[in-house]
Order: sequence, then structure tokens, then C-alpha cells
Amino acid sequence: MNIYRERKRAILNALIKQYGVSEAYDMYGVFIGYRKPKCSICGAEIYDYSEWSETGYEIKKCTNNCWVHTTYSLTDRLETKGFYYYGKLTESIYQSFQEQIKENAQKMKQKNALFWRKKKTQRKRKEGLNVKTI
Repeated sequence: MNIYRERKRAILNALIKQYGVSEAYDMYGVFIGYRKPKCSICGAEIYDYSEWSETGYEIKKCTNNCWVHTTYSLTDRLETKGFYYYGKLTESIYQSFQEQIKENAQKMKQKNALFWRKKKTQRKRKEGLNVKTI
């Protein structure tokens, strides 16, 4: 079934009228199959909450707590395994935070590869079961 652009616009406009802009875009994203960003370390969803215009508070974090980025009135807290910073954020500090997240993702990928790799005896035993007999 194809849903054409005009139909999608009508659905979005109806959602905006009924629920408001913020909730409507969230619902519309689910409707069209827009996927939320995933954590590069564990693959879980990313929680993103902002009250910036009211209190100056924002939080962005992995739902498995692999990393956390909290901002409150121009003071940032960056936290992940192997990295912690609290203070005014600069581009170099944020870059080193992103590099640490990439390192943690590589370590987790290697750890998972080792965990799911089968022993040679298990592979041989499985290959032996696939032999056809007549």
C-alpha cells in the first residue's frame, strides 16, 4: 500500500490540530517508520529531553546508561566509561568525549564477537550432523 505525500501531509496536519506540534511529530515519526537514533555502544535507544527555554536543562543519554550528557545553565556534565567532565563545554572536550564513545563501541563489538564465537568442537559437531545419509 502506497501512502502518497498529500495523504501524509493531511495526517500530519490532523495530528498537529489534535495533539500539538511536539507530540504530533513524534506520532508521525512512528507512523512513517522513522527510527529513533540508537546508541553506538550497545544499540539501545537514546533518551533526549529538553527544558531549555524554561529552565536551561537538557539531558541526552543511552537508556542502558552507557553515556550521559547533561546540560544545566551552560554547565555540562559528560560521563561515559573512561571519561568524566563537569564544567563549561568546549569543542575539544566534546571531541574527546565522542572519541571515548567510539573506543567503548569498538571494545563492546570485540567483546560480543568473542562471546558469540563458537568453539571448534561445537562447529565440528554441527557439521557432522548435516551429513546426509541414504
